[in-house]
Amino acid sequence: MSYGLHVYCAQPLTPSQLADVMDAIDGLRADLTNAGPAASHEIERAVRGKYDHLARLDGPLCVEAEDLPDAVRAAAVGITTTYELNCPSSPAVRVRLTNQVARGIGKVAQGVVYDPQEDAVTWPRGGTRKFTASNETLIEVVDLKWYIRREDRPDDLPGV
Repeated sequence: MSYGLHVYCAQPLTPSQLADVMDAIDGLRADLTNAGPAASHEIERAVRGKYDHLARLDGPLCVEAEDLPDAVRAAAVGITTTYELNCPSSPAVRVRLTNQVARGIGKVAQGVVYDPQEDAVTWPRGGTRKFTASNETLIEVVDLKWYIRREDRPDDLPGV
């Protein structure tokens, strides 16, 4: 049985940012040489002087707004990217360390950690939104265009 987590964020991390997340957790290492879109990384943990499989990190993967779980849509705005973490569910230390990795990615990428087993955002508590999302329409980005009549524009206004 495996345990999975998703980290949803507005933009992907650079390989060096991802390496910094791994370096911040004692006893972890990851092969990040195949960085890029839809890359897959092996994360290992130190156990008695050797390294053992901890989890698999897939991503960054593009995600559309309509494909987001409702819990993520309510907790964050502007989501375009996801990372997926999968680890064996035993021993419990693997799940704990995988959660630490997911939170580290979420913190650096200013995203949220979603647990599909619980269908809930587990980090940060309350999500990243500063307002309540409306369930009536799904609007991620609003483009505004300003128009002005030529005779009303100031002389120092560029590009008109």
